[in-house]
Amino acid sequence: MKLTSEELDHLAKLARLDVPAGERETMQEQVGAIIGYVASLQKIDVTGVDPTFRGVELGQRLREDIPDAGDAETRQALLEAAPEKSGDYVKAQAALGHKQG
Repeated sequence: MKLTSEELDHLAKLARLDVPAGERETMQEQVGAIIGYVASLQKIDVTGVDPTFRGVELGQRLREDIPDAGDAETRQALLEAAPEKSGDYVKAQAALGHKQG
């Protein structure tokens, strides 16, 4: 399919492209070939084919969330190094800006 000069001008305006005079004929053929290819794809019968968002389905690759307190020596060393603590926990500033009473 070959585009007319007016169709090329219209597409160039929509795409905000400046098509130099020396490239107009080549551009008309190339864009026409693309439109022809898309038209051939539209003829394919896709009845019963579910739409997809990607060619390969990806699953969640997450590890199981298992709490681990670590060994007692490491835990004690970390608690001793913390500037503030509350019992067996390190006291930290609220991450979301909430004030505790």
